[in-house]
Amino acid sequence: MSAPIRNYYEYDRTASIVCPGCGWSGVCSENEDYFSEVMDIRCGSCDRMLLIVPFPTHAETRKAASEGNDAAIGNLDYVEDREAFFARAEEHSLTSASDLPDLMGDDLIIEWDFDDREKAEKKDSWTVLRHERQEIWREVAFYEGIKRFEEVLWILREKYGSRMTELRPTQASITYLCGDDLRASSRIDSLNAELADMRETQGDGFFVEVEDADGQPDDPKRQEEELRASIAELGSIDCSWCGWIGEATEARVNGSGDQREVSCLECRRPLFRLTMSDS
Repeated sequence: MSAPIRNYYEYDRTASIVCPGCGWSGVCSENEDYFSEVMDIRCGSCDRMLLIVPFPTHAETRKAASEGNDAAIGNLDYVEDREAFFARAEEHSLTSASDLPDLMGDDLIIEWDFDDREKAEKKDSWTVLRHERQEIWREVAFYEGIKRFEEVLWILREKYGSRMTELRPTQASITYLCGDDLRASSRIDSLNAELADMRETQGDGFFVEVEDADGQPDDPKRQEEELRASIAELGSIDCSWCGWIGEATEARVNGSGDQREVSCLECRRPLFRLTMSDS
């Protein structure tokens, strides 16, 4: 039988609780285990889970405050601060590969750096992406931001294709990035290992001619049209890694400049490599 779930603002930390399995009893506050989204109260003898208390959403806090709950009223300032923080983070967030600059090189290592120089002024800390020490992007940093690290990694992969070798946390960033999440470091390693493994394509590469009738390079818009037309000619394609089957036009197109990839829609593995050629 699963443990009952208690609303956060109805939970009494000073209350006694009894284990129905072994008969142990104790005070709730002395037997709490904390996780990212919930806390649970366990038996002090047999470790049976006795109660689950999810942390409140902002909407639940506002509702409880409107009903006169003192704890919820006390948390309203925190809710307002967090919502303002998320709004600032969204404003500066990297969302599109097109926002990133073109970079030279076949083996790109992007550093995930950390800038908290404005901390003394009670301002946000920043995640800074650098290539060869040059800043290419900055956004508001998240504590224990491994989820955001992964999101950014795939945007970088979309922009730079198989040239993207590694997203490497700096010594300055690693503590804030991982925090108390014991799985974060291994997740960083596995993501970068996946990047390295994805540098090889499933199929052969091919050229897409991007010149006009007089042999002059087409304008960028025309080049993109010819690229999409060439991809459409591939018809139905499949991924030997995950088994996905679909039209080539449904697949991901990664990379920039004259090097592109057609990648699996599901597992992101590169299926074909395209070289834009004006000769």
